[in-house]
Amino acid sequence: MSSSDDEKPDMEFDYWPTPQLEELCSGLHACWDGAMVALTPNQWRDLAVRAGLPEESGEELQSAVLEEFERDISSLEGNVMIGDGSASESRLVAMFHKIKHILYIASHPMDELWAKDGVCYKTVAVAAGEHFDAELEGCVRFVSEALDQQNGKVLVCCADGNSRSAAVVMAYRMKTHAGACSVRQASEWYRAQRQGLDLDDQLITMLESFQQILNVPKSPAKRKCAPGEQGSPESPGKKAMNKVANQIDDFQL
Repeated sequence: MSSSDDEKPDMEFDYWPTPQLEELCSGLHACWDGAMVALTPNQWRDLAVRAGLPEESGEELQSAVLEEFERDISSLEGNVMIGDGSASESRLVAMFHKIKHILYIASHPMDELWAKDGVCYKTVAVAAGEHFDAELEGCVRFVSEALDQQNGKVLVCCADGNSRSAAVVMAYRMKTHAGACSVRQASEWYRAQRQGLDLDDQLITMLESFQQILNVPKSPAKRKCAPGEQGSPESPGKKAMNKVANQIDDFQL
């Protein structure tokens, strides 16, 4: 990319050609090496050249990049990321963190901005003041299936990044540690990695109900009757319990 003396280099990362943005991300990974440490002016100039920009644009590149990374986004254990609504709107941030799936929980559908980069989206529209108990299972399944692909990270976001999105991440944690992770333990796990957890009473109740479902034991394998042996009839109560247990067995992530 070239620039005349009267033109500023293009710092609109959302519109950069994919190879150019990938080159910038590779350079940032090499410089930061797992931690966003302050870079020297020379390092920013080198990054500018690597990204196809004039060497003298290093300072402008620094300002533009750091502004993108001011968004509220955190990495959690297991390739899960969480943030507010703005976290999903930066193409540079998504590509840098290798985010390939985005789950967005808000009052309106989100634009699938980075679908052309191979990002898969799921939107759960929830009106203000309402919750999404009926959608929780699908949200957890989306996160689980995204991580099973092992080709990138999944970002879960909502308006503030610490309520509905946190509930989904906690439910996923509880599901992957079924029978060994309570709502309280999931909240402690979350707080150890990100501050600001903000669950209202309805979200807590939703997670407690989810915990009860997870703790229902799987139904035992049915014993085959010996030749000539008649199976004992089941009582209505036993049939109902087996139906619930079978539904839980069918909930596979």
